[in-house]
Amino acid sequence: METVWPQWQAERGVVPVVLSQNTCVRTSLFLQRVLVHEGFAAVTVNSIPRRSEAGPELGPYGFRTSDRWEAHAWVESEDWIIDITADQFGADAVIVTRRDDPRYGRADSDQPSEADARRRYLAVEALWQRWTI
Repeated sequence: METVWPQWQAERGVVPVVLSQNTCVRTSLFLQRVLVHEGFAAVTVNSIPRRSEAGPELGPYGFRTSDRWEAHAWVESEDWIIDITADQFGADAVIVTRRDDPRYGRADSDQPSEADARRRYLAVEALWQRWTI
């Protein structure tokens, strides 16, 4: 993925501090596709923090850093979370952990717009074509 992220960042016109920054959805969708191709059941989870019922703070959805919840995407396969872009939040570059890891809060209702879903699909499809050559 490290060879693709610079292209994705250039298309957005940004130079991120951490190369994986804002690539988690497309990266997770691609990882999910690879895992399914290899025979594993896998889903991409895309969670966005929202107001808590308990008060005004955001959470508990996405990835929990030391001080707040961040919008984030990762892959779940069986009882596992596979996250290869958590370094954008100062965590390890690759995290494989149980689905009950408190750093991850799943929200099933976060859906992209049709245009965003199409862009993500095209990015993953282009990467898939490179991967299978």
